[in-house]
Amino acid sequence: MRLRLCRWRAIATSNCCESVLYTCACLTASDCELHRRGTLRPAGLPWLATKPTSNVICTPLQEASDAMNISRNMNELTRALFLDRDGVVNHEVGYLHRTEDVVWMEGIGPLCRTAMQLGYKLVVVTNQSGIGRGFYSMTQFEDLMAWMRAELLVQEIHLDAVYCCPYHPEHGIGEYKREHEDRKPGPGMLHRAEQELGIDLSRSVSVGDRCSDIAAGLAAGVRQCFLVQGTEAESCPQDHIPVKELAEVEFWLRKHS
Repeated sequence: MRLRLCRWRAIATSNCCESVLYTCACLTASDCELHRRGTLRPAGLPWLATKPTSNVICTPLQEASDAMNISRNMNELTRALFLDRDGVVNHEVGYLHRTEDVVWMEGIGPLCRTAMQLGYKLVVVTNQSGIGRGFYSMTQFEDLMAWMRAELLVQEIHLDAVYCCPYHPEHGIGEYKREHEDRKPGPGMLHRAEQELGIDLSRSVSVGDRCSDIAAGLAAGVRQCFLVQGTEAESCPQDHIPVKELAEVEFWLRKHS
């Protein structure tokens, strides 16, 4: 294996839920085994690999601080397109955890490619209470996301980060039964992306299919929230733009960028 040729490190962050930020010194994805497996991204393209940290107290490391400062100095704050996963990236099937059940949402490819062309980072923020409920494991979630990322890369779509929150205050089992700021409608995952990826939330856009997605985006201070209609039985009271198709979001991005 070429893994030992790759100088990599895990950077713990001070506001942890279940993710660890991995960076790598390699310049191309072909340089190391971890890249080929989708666990790491090349230097300058950090990716959040979900890892349970229930037994770990995450504290800011000097190395992490230095790395983040270098990244921010090299790149000005940029905008992001925040995407819920189920109901936006793929059709909602109920606690998705198998590749054979993935059905991509119509228009997700063109939307992502347009956003990338316009300078948006692509960030998935998803509640995954199925982990907390015991329906599937964190490892199964990671494997599914690695597969989905690989499928999107075939379409020249690169997800800059994936955040998930496995907790549920009522139906979580054991350590997962708790409130957490990362769980939407809380804005925790968006704020983490702001800090870890250098995101300007005031210039960013969020797309979701539930009122909790809208609430999280507004609480984080994003510029515009979109609600894909069909999941919620009634309209959400928060300020948003309802859309029937993702092509409407793509049109808005082109018009307002």
